[in-house]
Amino acid sequence: MAESKKGIFSFPSTKIYPYISNSKFINKVKVVFAVVFLVLLSSCIVSIFYLNKIKTFSEYTAATYLECMELSHQLEVSATNEESLLSKYLLSNTDSPVYIFALRQNHNELKQIINDINEHAFDDNLKENITLLKKHEIELDKLLSELLDSDVSDKSRYQSVLSHYSFIRNASVEISNYSSNRYETARLNTIKLVDSSLVISSILSFLFLMILAFCFAFILKISTTLELKTIRDPLTGILNRRALDEKLRTLTLYNEHSKIPFSLIMIDIDHFKNTNDTYGHQTGDKVLIDMAALLDSFIRPGDFVARYGGEEIALLLVDTGLDEAFMIAERLRNSVENHQFTTAEDTPLNVTASFGVAEFSRQTDLIKEADTALYKAKSNGRNRVCISGLF
Repeated sequence: MAESKKGIFSFPSTKIYPYISNSKFINKVKVVFAVVFLVLLSSCIVSIFYLNKIKTFSEYTAATYLECMELSHQLEVSATNEESLLSKYLLSNTDSPVYIFALRQNHNELKQIINDINEHAFDDNLKENITLLKKHEIELDKLLSELLDSDVSDKSRYQSVLSHYSFIRNASVEISNYSSNRYETARLNTIKLVDSSLVISSILSFLFLMILAFCFAFILKISTTLELKTIRDPLTGILNRRALDEKLRTLTLYNEHSKIPFSLIMIDIDHFKNTNDTYGHQTGDKVLIDMAALLDSFIRPGDFVARYGGEEIALLLVDTGLDEAFMIAERLRNSVENHQFTTAEDTPLNVTASFGVAEFSRQTDLIKEADTALYKAKSNGRNRVCISGLF
């Protein structure tokens, strides 16, 4: 006797059938999943987009303050160089064109540096200093021109010029300190934003994959349940006639190449109508369920048991000739006869079955041959096994 396979053909709860069989329900489920999918995907894209925008702005801010730091350093160096050149020029007591040219060139560079400083990057107090810095540069430019155009021995304007250089150097230090602090803050913010972006992206991606997996699993479960409904009998849980026909077509095609035999046993519960009429349809259903479970427990791996219709059950035996199929049918008949069936009220009930056996042949219809053998078994007194072609 083959090992029992109880539970293999257990059918999912029929409570879900009214819903999953409803195409409107399926469409609603698809719409809900599509909306969830799109919302989550949009959230991921929007979050990453805005984080990247903020990160880009923070990087731009850091770059701006870094540039201001460099300009403030250049400004301090340029002011110091210009002051040194002016001192050498005045000490030389000569109108040397070399000094004059160097002073004018250096001052043009200093003027360009001041103009390049982005005052919008600073707070109001520092903006005022930058405005004053530009005013000092204009005044310095005027005084320097007058000084260079006058007699070199006239040093009356020298102290005024020096005060402007002193202010420029102090302003450059303030700009440098402010820019350095803001640059460091922006740099740290950029690092935090990059880390936050990675964390949020990872979390959203994980949630996205989890929900996607859940949706896929749910749809797969519904699809599997729907598929089971199309190939299994809802009462007994075994295959239905549609599934049996499909298995027969597959085996027929396979037999063309392999020549492996297979047989069919058609089983009919004896006096089933009387059982229904006497004990009620609940008992009839219980007998069908118990019969299907009993037959299913006897079949071998690779064989198939299916409810063919009403009280008829079919066994499709793979790699089985007629003689072996007959012996299997006889063992099954004996097991059915000795099995303790009960009514819906658990009252003992004697149940027998008739068996018709046929082997596949390309010259005959397998189902018709098995049905003919089954009819012969019922005509000869029931509770027996008959083989197709033998009278």
